[in-house]
Amino acid sequence: MPDIVTTRNLNLTESPASDPENGAAKTPFFAVSLTKLAVMSVCTVGLYEFYWFYRNWRLIKEREGSTILPFWRAFFGFFFCYQCFDRVRSHAEDVELPTSLSAGWMTATWIMLTLSWKLHDPYSLLSFLAFVPLLPVQSLANRVNSIEVPTHNRNSRLTGWNIAVVVLGGLLVILNVVSVFCPLEEETADVSHPKTLVRQNFTLQYPANWKVNTGAEDYDPDHQFVIADGHGQSFVMFVIGAGELEADKRLGMYVQEFEKLLGSPRIEGFERYGSLTGKGAILKGRRMVLLRETIKLFAFHGDSQSVTIVQSCSDDDLSRAQDGFDLIQNSFSLTTSK
Repeated sequence: MPDIVTTRNLNLTESPASDPENGAAKTPFFAVSLTKLAVMSVCTVGLYEFYWFYRNWRLIKEREGSTILPFWRAFFGFFFCYQCFDRVRSHAEDVELPTSLSAGWMTATWIMLTLSWKLHDPYSLLSFLAFVPLLPVQSLANRVNSIEVPTHNRNSRLTGWNIAVVVLGGLLVILNVVSVFCPLEEETADVSHPKTLVRQNFTLQYPANWKVNTGAEDYDPDHQFVIADGHGQSFVMFVIGAGELEADKRLGMYVQEFEKLLGSPRIEGFERYGSLTGKGAILKGRRMVLLRETIKLFAFHGDSQSVTIVQSCSDDDLSRAQDGFDLIQNSFSLTTSK
């Protein structure tokens, strides 16, 4: 999931007529048109759904005089969405509105669609449809609002901040969809004629169409360098030196940093990289919510030197880069004491 932000930072503010804090008539539930709900949900990659739950729980808390915490009920939406949907259904029955809304089915569908981002492309795009189960709930809520507060603001217009979010978020969504169905054509790693890198402390081979990034600011041919494909999107970084930290501690530091980048990734451990035995972790997650990525980390600590390796590649490119990664891993060896 993406980093949590407050509704104030989102600036997804609605019109005063539907905001009880501004002294307007209080509707039983959050008022928003179905079109706006759909557009904002897609263009915020689901963040608007968090906001939707938050606003509904805030109104429910005020109406019922309960001690619930709206923010945390929205944050843990998987556990509390059924209660929210059921509140709308039961309130509609109280005002004698006919309804066939099934809170259970809406809950199951919303959770499944929200979690579908974990599927392989293109099925991960189903997550953009997570707003769909909210539409019948919102439709019923709007009918309840119209009965109890006929003059309330329907909240169907986009505010200035809404438009900015739609434009920027919409572009990211379009780019994501295009990248899924029209991926960039990239060369498969050429391992039939490998290049060889020989230094005083190590040797390795890498694909003929990959290169060592000698222009990097921190480039050091003996201690720190990056080998990348032609586009620089798939790479392996080596840090070789007399490290003081044990392998497991060094690995832990790297894992913590990349966990922030990938947002609660799945982590698998391993212990071998080529001829070296150490501590390793494979992290699978999404960068900036959209890009599915796999990062492989390895740390080795010997008597005289240490090695830290970072391998990064988007899942879309992994099939083209995997042979190159395997070549580098299988050929890498230290030529001094291990």
